[in-house]
Amino acid sequence: MLGHRFVDCQHNLLRSCSHHGRLTMMMPILSPPALRSPVCAVFASLAAMVFCPQRTLAQNAKSREDACPVNSSLKVKKSVRGNYSNEAMKKHVEGTVVMCVTVDANGRVTNVRVVSGPPELFQSSVGAAKQSLFEPPPNAPVKTRMEISYSMTGPCPEGEGSDVGDVRVTVGPNLDDHSSTSMKILGRLYQPLPPYPEEARSQRHRGQLYLQIEVTPDGKVSNVRIVMALGPLLDNLAVATVRKWRFRVSPANKPAFFPVTLSYRIPCLDHQ
Repeated sequence: MLGHRFVDCQHNLLRSCSHHGRLTMMMPILSPPALRSPVCAVFASLAAMVFCPQRTLAQNAKSREDACPVNSSLKVKKSVRGNYSNEAMKKHVEGTVVMCVTVDANGRVTNVRVVSGPPELFQSSVGAAKQSLFEPPPNAPVKTRMEISYSMTGPCPEGEGSDVGDVRVTVGPNLDDHSSTSMKILGRLYQPLPPYPEEARSQRHRGQLYLQIEVTPDGKVSNVRIVMALGPLLDNLAVATVRKWRFRVSPANKPAFFPVTLSYRIPCLDHQ
């Protein structure tokens, strides 16, 4: 399918697109830059501003995302992937552009507001979002969050193909209670895949990351715990992404815990 650091600020990378960008309603030696190509994946204090600007920016972006949640009632009829700009390709920019879009009574996008993401990818993402088409909503106009993610790929270090990554998700049953009245996950409302950035793929970082998530009765993920780590880069990106997940769950009067396995693969290396 992304920086200076101040004090203890943590720089968060964002996530992975095939030749363009995928819309979500979410090699020991690097090959020369000229050989790498784009792949897209289409799923807010004064002291803080002075000493930790990146954290403040991240908090502001999170606040803006919360103000524009995913509208699960909207159904996509047509989605358009974003294209890498020349500037983004030259800089090897990867990441996810988060937007808040307004959909009218005809299902057309009438307004797009960028919430967060790499600036080099804004124009392409906004253009793609404006071409999207939804089934006409009953109470228009409505707003929803839209994400387009981008990553760079290169030749496979062994064999044929490219080093594009693959992330597979497995969510297990309720860990605490197996009775008929316990919370069960009935479906996914919003489950973007975690990023699998070029830095991790080029170093052949792959395998299984085991998590435990706490899901509230309204289907939101309130906490994520790493059970078995895979590596700081992939771990941090995965936790940040999984915290955004939302599920359709059975009626329950208390939160429940579920195991999650994230399997990171490079298909051209992992022939299975």
